[in-house]
Amino acid sequence: SRTPGEGGYVELPTPTLTTDYRLETDIRGVSPGTTVEEFLAAFTLTGEGASLALVDAKGQPATGLVGSGHILQVIVGDALYAAYPVIIRGDVSGDGTVNSLDLLRMQKQILSLAALHEHLLAAADVNGDGKANSSDYGRMNAVMLGKTSLAW
Repeated sequence: SRTPGEGGYVELPTPTLTTDYRLETDIRGVSPGTTVEEFLAAFTLTGEGASLALVDAKGQPATGLVGSGHILQVIVGDALYAAYPVIIRGDVSGDGTVNSLDLLRMQKQILSLAALHEHLLAAADVNGDGKANSSDYGRMNAVMLGKTSLAW
């Protein structure tokens, strides 16, 4: 990548980010209850001047648990190089857990009583069919009753 510098542009090293999570345009495969420290430790970043930051949906440094809608930022020097939203299956509230609040938010989305942000909507698609609907609600309800899990 290139950044403005004295006399034109300066070439910046291209960072390389690796992890065991599913990393494409977003990050999936994060378990509910994962702390920010555990999450960040799961990444290896190479590249001179490159660093990682995890921010919440408001752009503030994330603390506590990683939640759906958090953004992993790859920073080179002072510039944002890439940003990857986190999607945790079932974490529709974005608090890093899967509980009755998530079920309530999913219900409101399905009934068109409240709209979910795109990353939270992706988290509501617990069966992986590309839609958040009554089938996902039924699965989440079964999870809350201990009859099934959210594992793929």
